[in-house]
Formats: sequence, C-alpha cells, structure tokens
Amino acid sequence: MIENANIVVYSDGVFIAGAVSNSAGVFAIAGLKQSEYDLEVSFVGYKRHLQKVIVEGSQSLVVVIELDWDTAQLDEVVVVGEKESGSARVLV
Repeated sequence: MIENANIVVYSDGVFIAGAVSNSAGVFAIAGLKQSEYDLEVSFVGYKRHLQKVIVEGSQSLVVVIELDWDTAQLDEVVVVGEKESGSARVLV
C-alpha cells in the first residue's frame, strides 16, 4: 500500500485523467469511456509502472498493481553552509 502514488491515464499518448492513491493505496478514476488506455503509476523511490487497461461498458475495473523498488544509487550530495559575519536587529 503506497499512499500518494501518482496515477495517470493516457490514450494514444494524450493525458486523459489522473488521481492520487489514498492512505490504503486505493484510487478511483471515474468517467472513462469504453476504450483501451495506458495506465502509469509512479512514486518516489519506486520504478514507474506502465500497464494497458481496457474499459468495457459501464463496469468497474479493478487493477492490482505492485511497484518495485528503484535500486538506482545516486551520488552523494554534500550541503555546505556558511555564516556571514554581522549582526541582526529585531524591529518591534
């Protein structure tokens, strides 16, 4: 269960609809017409998932998706801060 995963529906590469998963990892997209769509699910730290889905009539479609961890390693990031000399005043 992944909360706040991004879900996007495309048709022939054109954005149709989008959603975000809830705390239980569940999402719903209403109003899709009968057709074949590309479903994309993504979340930081996981590999993007692409899947074709076919909407037939007015029936609900249940899709179970498992995201795989993205094990790509990033280079180390070093953050350096410097304090400037001087003074500060508070105006009341």
